[in-house]
Amino acid sequence: MKLALVFIFAVTITEWQANSQNMREVAREHPGDVHNVLSTHFEPLTVEQLLAGSDCVVSGQIVKIQSHLNSESTQVVTDYTLVPSRVIKASITLTTRSTPGPTNNFIVRRPGGSVVDGDTKYSTVALEFPQSEDLLLGEQVVLFLSYDATSDTYSFVAGPFGAYREQSGVAVAMTRSAESRRSVPLGTMSAFADQLQRLTTRKD
Repeated sequence: MKLALVFIFAVTITEWQANSQNMREVAREHPGDVHNVLSTHFEPLTVEQLLAGSDCVVSGQIVKIQSHLNSESTQVVTDYTLVPSRVIKASITLTTRSTPGPTNNFIVRRPGGSVVDGDTKYSTVALEFPQSEDLLLGEQVVLFLSYDATSDTYSFVAGPFGAYREQSGVAVAMTRSAESRRSVPLGTMSAFADQLQRLTTRKD
């Protein structure tokens, strides 16, 4: 995966570039809305590569979506709460996570989003995750996930290539750009999940 970060802050009509600059500090120094842009390049992976690189693979439903500043206040991130209907792969022990309960919900975090704090609106545009193609509340998804123990959250493996939704009855990548760079049709969401389960069982 090649990673390139480009931050462009805009306060009212002023723009400049900064690396990991604290958005709250920018707002204090230059009152007004604060925006930045994050450009991250992901290479497409095969289903087998996605499975191999995932800590967990789950299908389920998005029940909550919330954007907020990250812990360093350098960008806005979006958290999806996923209620799993099927855990296809789990290479970590889910019950050892900090969230109690036999069937934990998954908090999945991606860069980008907007949040209002007081009189200031903070926004991060993640170019690989167009806002118009965001996952939707109530949507059924299949996700390839990497676990971050520090925040007790997950992230998509290979960015938008690690998230799949249903479109016209078939499973497709989260974004149109990611889907256009894939070559193998996946069938229905149920057939896709069954295929992943077979591949996982075969590896075990």
